Amino acid sequence: MDIVETYLGMGHFFIEDKAYDLAINALNKATELSPDFAEAFCTRGLCYYIQDKFDEAVCEINKAIELKPDVAMYYANRGLAHSYQEKHLEALADFNKAISLGLNESFVYSHRGEAYAELGKFAQSEEDFNHAITLNFIETILDDNKDEIPMDDGNYNENDDAGKKDQK
Repeated sequence: MDIVETYLGMGHFFIEDKAYDLAINALNKATELSPDFAEAFCTRGLCYYIQDKFDEAVCEINKAIELKPDVAMYYANRGLAHSYQEKHLEALADFNKAISLGLNESFVYSHRGEAYAELGKFAQSEEDFNHAITLNFIETILDDNKDEIPMDDGNYNENDDAGKKDQK
């Protein structure tokens, strides 16, 4: 791990510890040493977001997107900040971009549903909320059972009543 990633890790640690000034300082060091380190800009944006400093959050996330425009999570994060600024069209555009880049997580659909509702598009809002519920259910099941999900090695024995794999 190089020093820049160490500063990023420190930023994450301080954010978790709610030591936001220390997080910002660590992330400033990361971007000073590596001005093209998009993840540090995005993380600094999240730190501002947590503190309800939405203009600063959007500015930082914009820098991350400029550096890496193909990272879906950056658009989702900016969409969240836009939502709290009540900039629902901008939020909707960001959530759509995140989804188009392959981000298929419940929080994105839930927040996009909120944006649709704020814009009076209730059918789309309902559709997104239903999709978010489905994804949340799947995410919860997978997370709760991640250590119990068997991997298919192709040795399924149809004669086994319990549906277990053949033991080799």
